[in-house]
Amino acid sequence: MRKMCLVLAGVLAVCTAVASADQVELKNGDKLDGTITAMGAGKLTINTPFAGDVIIDASQINTFSTTEPIELRLIDGTFIKREVAADSSGGVQVEGGLLGNSHIAVSDIDAINPPPVAWTGDIKFGALLSRGNTQSDSINFGVDLAHKTDLDILTFSFNYLYGTTHDRTTGVQTATADNWQTDLKYERTINKKLYGFADLQISKDRLGFLDLRVAPSAGLGYRWLDRPDFAFSTEGGLAWIYEQYTNGTPKREDVSLVLSYHLTRAFNDKVSLFHNFSYYPSVQNGRDYLINTDAGLHVVMTKRFFTEFKCVVTYDSVPANGALKTNTQLVLNLGYKL
Repeated sequence: MRKMCLVLAGVLAVCTAVASADQVELKNGDKLDGTITAMGAGKLTINTPFAGDVIIDASQINTFSTTEPIELRLIDGTFIKREVAADSSGGVQVEGGLLGNSHIAVSDIDAINPPPVAWTGDIKFGALLSRGNTQSDSINFGVDLAHKTDLDILTFSFNYLYGTTHDRTTGVQTATADNWQTDLKYERTINKKLYGFADLQISKDRLGFLDLRVAPSAGLGYRWLDRPDFAFSTEGGLAWIYEQYTNGTPKREDVSLVLSYHLTRAFNDKVSLFHNFSYYPSVQNGRDYLINTDAGLHVVMTKRFFTEFKCVVTYDSVPANGALKTNTQLVLNLGYKL
């Protein structure tokens, strides 16, 4: 009698668990009970009592239901956290909300319970000290941060360069470099290749008499290649260029086009090449244009540390009075991956 009671209790427990489980119904009529844990890259994962995690192609799912609220991320970027009910006609019913229950097609669901996305990035530092017949010092510092999801990318960068030279005969110390640049950029995916972007660049160059340059821009970009070993994209849009100077040169303020490309090429898991180019031709004054470009090598030394050599060139067709049009920097950095 005791054994029979234990068996009945076990059967009742299994039935209760199944009755309260999430359920996935396939297009062929098969059903799986368990706990829906995640969905991403077109695959849904359900943890079943008897087979553990089962991965199902989302294209084969007719409908599904949950007993607890889950987080849905739709392909348009909308996030919903609700309990989901099955719909016999296909898709799911999301219960509650301001407008009551709503129907969602399985094909409109991009992810279920997507993992939180952390910031990634690196910091870089370089210095050169020279003593003897020549006495000079220079330091440079940079930081790059990125927050990437399947739908958008937010990046931030900051770079600073300062250098001085000391005349041992006269004792006069002269600045040889004093400039910084920062860039904040947001990209929003439209489809697999096309994306929209908004960018804000701010810079200053004391030796070039540039007190402040502000260059916000927005437009569209296209990813021609987006492989781990080779990525190439182009961008086009409109920008507003504002330049203020320290030596009385009249400030510049006009609307420009912005035409850019970005390239990265990994030769192996240690060495990669990068190259970026941006062209800002004024639409108000044909002789005014600005070019920013850089190219360099990134070499991985350990899991966290790397070294980077790059050449940075800025060309301003109408610089401040007394300043050169071309400014070139050769930078060697030691970096740490965050």
